[in-house]
Amino acid sequence: MNMASCFVYKYHYAKNMPRINKLAYGLFEDTRLFGVMTFGYGTRPLHTIKRIFPTLEVLDYLELGRLCCHPDMPRNTESWFISRVLKQVDAVQLIFSWADGILGKPGYVYQASNFWYGGFIWSEMYIDNEGRRIHPRTFQGISEGEYAGKFRTRSRAQTEAQGLAKVFGKQFRYVYPLCSKRRWVELRTASPFQWQRGGYPKDADCEWLDADRASIPMPVVKTSGKKLDLPLFTTLA
Repeated sequence: MNMASCFVYKYHYAKNMPRINKLAYGLFEDTRLFGVMTFGYGTRPLHTIKRIFPTLEVLDYLELGRLCCHPDMPRNTESWFISRVLKQVDAVQLIFSWADGILGKPGYVYQASNFWYGGFIWSEMYIDNEGRRIHPRTFQGISEGEYAGKFRTRSRAQTEAQGLAKVFGKQFRYVYPLCSKRRWVELRTASPFQWQRGGYPKDADCEWLDADRASIPMPVVKTSGKKLDLPLFTTLA
């Protein structure tokens, strides 16, 4: 997993790994790593799956957390990588993922991989004066750095006093069923969301709102993460 983390830091726009990671797949040519895909869960695994498929439990699904390939790899490598990996994941009924529309990503790689689209939610983030993205969950426990001890709540007064701008954007919901066709029909029927292949969101469907819910252009965001002191390409014994 450390090798995957190092690769993600170098090539994924988010520059970090989700908190809960269960599986990591690597795309290798000979002994060189050219792609990484990780699976695990977000911060509230049970809440997530019960919200979209009420009859499922945590062990019935995995969330695709990170996917990235070396920029020199051919076009469509990521969708090719997904198709190969999903043939090996057989212990769950489905794969779930979000596309970060809030960062201008409507989920083209999922669309090319025949994922089912299930609508969107409005998400939020904060951007500081240097354009760095700060996730709302960060405020739950800032114990070091320039924002240490400065937030008791996420009130507008406190965030703006620290020079943070609140931005709303869309997160697009995707699922790839690994269960039988009959079971997938049952799950879709029980879900409160409409699932479809086709009618996918595009760049124009990404929208951004400021704290007053007024439309704004796509913000320029810098991302950061914890860099691990590991070689990017590792020769395997």
